[in-house]
Amino acid sequence: MTLLPTEPPRLVPTRPADDAEVLFKEAHQRRRRRRRLLAGVFILVVAAAATGVAVVVGGSHPHNAGRVATPARTPLQNVGTTQRIAWVDYQRRVHIGNLQTHQQQVVATGGGDATTPLVASGNTLFWVSGNVMAYDVATGHVRTFARGGLQVFNAVGSTDVYVESGDLARYRLDGRLVERFRFPDGWYLADAELAGDPSPALADGGILVQSQTTISAETAGAKPSRLAVWTPATGSIRPLGDVWKVVATYTDIRSATSLVAWLPATCLTSDTCLLQLTDVGTGATDKIRSPLGFGFDFGGAFSPNGRQLAVFAESNSGDYNPETRLALIDVARLSLRLVPGATIKIGDSLAWANWLPGSSQLIVGGLSGKDGSGSWPANQFRVDSETLHSTPIRFLADANQNVNYSVVVLP
Repeated sequence: MTLLPTEPPRLVPTRPADDAEVLFKEAHQRRRRRRRLLAGVFILVVAAAATGVAVVVGGSHPHNAGRVATPARTPLQNVGTTQRIAWVDYQRRVHIGNLQTHQQQVVATGGGDATTPLVASGNTLFWVSGNVMAYDVATGHVRTFARGGLQVFNAVGSTDVYVESGDLARYRLDGRLVERFRFPDGWYLADAELAGDPSPALADGGILVQSQTTISAETAGAKPSRLAVWTPATGSIRPLGDVWKVVATYTDIRSATSLVAWLPATCLTSDTCLLQLTDVGTGATDKIRSPLGFGFDFGGAFSPNGRQLAVFAESNSGDYNPETRLALIDVARLSLRLVPGATIKIGDSLAWANWLPGSSQLIVGGLSGKDGSGSWPANQFRVDSETLHSTPIRFLADANQNVNYSVVVLP
């Protein structure tokens, strides 16, 4: 992990759409390999403990959490203090930018990859790059937050974060370990599969889990993966249904209620798949149909108050969708509106959405690339959910450096 060098590395011209598809596959394979490795390490440690043999492994340890990776720092300049977002470009550089002024700054290099969303909590920005790294937005310091790590996500109602590294650990922002859990046999953290990383943390201490480490579409002949809510405090597991992909999750700040938007396993073979919207507290599930007559693409997000859900409607029935349409769902009325100015080029069947504080504004996007004329059309937008007006977002002319799937809104 290194901070911004005095001379930025030379950018090699590439085709961003192709790069992204390769990165999606590589990142997914990397997660699967590391999960198998960590599972093996866990078995080794248990066996060693039974025989009294000490084993040292590279996991997340309380005394390692919070260790500073480098004494250098990159303070923020000229990006303001409001409406800020962060993302990782295709050269693994972490940017922070201002949505009002479109000023941006590279604050770190070697920061994760462009296929996995960053995580923000308090004044700290997290990403996974071998270890879980943390960037302090206020001071510019980068440190190793936890050794190892596959995923990092926010806890509900606090600035604590969870780190998955074979088991599941909860940390304070200063790196202190709060508690550690072992996953039930046959269950795994619900993996967002590179499409928005909806938080697995739910109301009342629940954690969203599934019975397979990958979506069933990737395993020929595999049974559908079961989606469930696991409560570590009691050990209980409450199934929600057979799942293809989790689209988004929402939990109110009091941790009183949670909503989960997901695509059922039938979406693997159906051209008219219905989006499932489950109230975790009551167990009730509503079904939502796309007005375009097809199903929904991967990716989406609930507004901060949980009243609206941004999703992406498929534009055709084929396996390859050249573009997707942003749609806004009124959660109470279960009504859906298509946003006319936010047609997004995707190639692969996924897009991203992030809401800004206040619930009325959101940013959305997909891949960046050249069209038939050789120009770079706008493919990221800021959208007003009340008027449905959309405005293109572009911080940098080079799409390899611009906003992408890794984007997160800073508090």
